[in-house]
Amino acid sequence: MRLAKDLGLDRALYSRNEPWVQDGLAMIAGRIVYAGSKLALSNQWKNTVLWELCGVEGPVDVEAHCYEPVDRRLERQQAIHQRTLASKHLQNVHLVLYDMTNTYFEGAYAESQIVLFGYNRDGKRGHEQVVIGLLCNAEGCPVGVEVFAGKTEDASTVLAKVQELQREYGLQEVTFVGDRGMITQANVEQLKAVQAADV
Repeated sequence: MRLAKDLGLDRALYSRNEPWVQDGLAMIAGRIVYAGSKLALSNQWKNTVLWELCGVEGPVDVEAHCYEPVDRRLERQQAIHQRTLASKHLQNVHLVLYDMTNTYFEGAYAESQIVLFGYNRDGKRGHEQVVIGLLCNAEGCPVGVEVFAGKTEDASTVLAKVQELQREYGLQEVTFVGDRGMITQANVEQLKAVQAADV
C-alpha cells in the first residue's frame, strides 16, 4: 500500500481521503496479489492485512467495499482520465495508440444495454460480450479506457475518439495509431472533413 500511495494512486482516484478511495486502493493491490474476483478478494479479509491497511477493520462486505467504490470511481472516470492521467502522460504528445478487445460473459444479461452478441475475437460463440477500447501514449502507458456495447465495430469508434482527444484532452494535432481494421477509407474521409471544418 505504501508503494501505491507513493505512486499517487489514491490522489489519482480522488483528492480527498474518503473511504471509497481506500477501498479502491485495496482492490487495485488485491488484483495484483490475488488475481481473483471482488467477492474472493472481500473474503480474504481474514487472511490478509490488505483491507486493514486501507482502513477497513473487521468483516469486508463486497457490496459496500467493492461494488459501491467501483460506482464512485465510474462517476469520476472522466476526471481521472483527463485531469490526472492525460495531463501527466499526454502533455505535448501527438502520437496516441488505440486498440480494442472484447470480454465475454456467462449467464443472462437481459436488462443490460451493452452486454450484447457481437464479433468475438476469441471465437467464443454463443456468449454475449462487451467491447473495450484502450487509449495509450507512445510508450504504451494507458491513459483512458471505454466500454462499448458488445456489437460495436472497431472502426465505428475512431472518429469520436479522435474528436475526444482534441476536445477533451486538448491535443490539436494527433497521430492516431490503430490497426488496419480501424483505419477505413470512410474514417479517413471523415477525419479529413473534420480537419477541413476546423481550419
